[in-house]
Amino acid sequence: MDRVGKDVPKTVDDLYELLKAYKTQEANGSGDPNDEIPWRGVGLGHFYFIMAAFTGLAGGNNIHIKDDGIVVFTPLLPEYKEFLIYANRLYKEELIDSEVFH
Repeated sequence: MDRVGKDVPKTVDDLYELLKAYKTQEANGSGDPNDEIPWRGVGLGHFYFIMAAFTGLAGGNNIHIKDDGIVVFTPLLPEYKEFLIYANRLYKEELIDSEVFH
């Protein structure tokens, strides 16, 4: 983060700006600004914390019981759609490694 002049992200917008800075600046120190992959990982588990930022629900379980006892199917929440739009933006802008989905 020091190499791109960013602080630890506190919001999903901050995270986007950090990933964008990684992508557009020489963040990894290789000397080649074209070899940057801002977010690498294996599996979708890395997205659970982002999903939690939108839905307030962590983990990969799609069914949750709210405090009032109501059962919620997470993918039906409007916030889940916002999460998908955000994740799609990261993917389209090549801010995440496409291999994360394999």
